[in-house]
Amino acid sequence: MDRSAPPTASALDGTGADGESVGDAAAAGTGSATVAGLAGLAVTKAADVATTVVGLRATAGVRELNPVADAAISSFGLVPGLVALGVATVAAIGCVVEGAFAYPARTTGGAAALAAGRVGRTGRLLCYGVGCACNAAFAVHNAVLIAGVGAV
Repeated sequence: MDRSAPPTASALDGTGADGESVGDAAAAGTGSATVAGLAGLAVTKAADVATTVVGLRATAGVRELNPVADAAISSFGLVPGLVALGVATVAAIGCVVEGAFAYPARTTGGAAALAAGRVGRTGRLLCYGVGCACNAAFAVHNAVLIAGVGAV
């Protein structure tokens, strides 16, 4: 399909000029972004959980300030509570990001769906990247706190 030309009737009904589903074409190439994003979130969340566990176990006077994490720890124990919360967090972020970028590709036809696929890959990487950066910042903060408390 010529990208400079307006969408044809077949493009508007969700198929390209060759009869291929445009929704499938829009989703092509986003799988690697999803896998990389979820893997990055899992690794950085694991670092956050690990440094939180070390900090709470090894340093006197340190307590969890996140009320949701504190409730999970109180209900399930330190490691199970933080792991469960970490898994739930990664899953929730994945659902929100994937849902947000899959919706336009499924509801629009033709060139708009193809554009949504291109934008979707970049958008996924940006959204997952922000989550990874936050998790990494939490882990670094925890490590600095542990090192600072241990030095006192």
